[in-house]
Amino acid sequence: MADEDEGGEEALQALRKKRRGRRRIALVTALVVILIPALYFFVIPRTELSVRVFYNESVLNNINVDPQITNTGTNEAESLTLTIAVVNSTDYEMGKKEYSIGDIPPVMGVAKLDALTFRGSQYERYTIVIDIELNAGGTTLTRHWSHNTEEPYLNLDWTDRVN
Repeated sequence: MADEDEGGEEALQALRKKRRGRRRIALVTALVVILIPALYFFVIPRTELSVRVFYNESVLNNINVDPQITNTGTNEAESLTLTIAVVNSTDYEMGKKEYSIGDIPPVMGVAKLDALTFRGSQYERYTIVIDIELNAGGTTLTRHWSHNTEEPYLNLDWTDRVN
C-alpha cells in the first residue's frame, strides 16, 4: 500500500509541476502581449504625425477646409509648417492658408487649426493641395498630397501620415 501511495504522490507532484509550467508560459505570454505595444507607444523613439483634413460644403456656398494634426509618435514635433490650397477645375486658386506651429507634444498631442473658408459652387470639383514640413527628432520631413472632391458628397475627410 505504501508503494501505491508513493506512486500516486509522484504523479500528483508531476501534475503540479506541469501546471506551474503552464501558468508561467501564460504569464510570460500575457506580459509580452502587454509590454510590446506599451514600449512601441510610449518608449521607442519615432516620428509619426497624422494630418486629417475635413472638407465641408455648407449653405450659401461657403466651403470649409478644417485641418487637424495629431502627433502619434514619441518625438515632439518641434516646428511644423502646413500649407493648404484649394484649386478649382480651371486651376484657379479658391483659397490658400499657411499654418506655423511651434510644438506639438508627443503621444496623441493634437493641434486643431483654424478653417480655410472660401465661397464656391457645390457643383464644382476642387483639388485640395497639402504641403507639410516637419522638424522632429532631429530630422526634417517634407510631404505633399493632393485630394479631389467628389459629387454628391458634401462632407469628406482625408487622413495622411508623416513617418
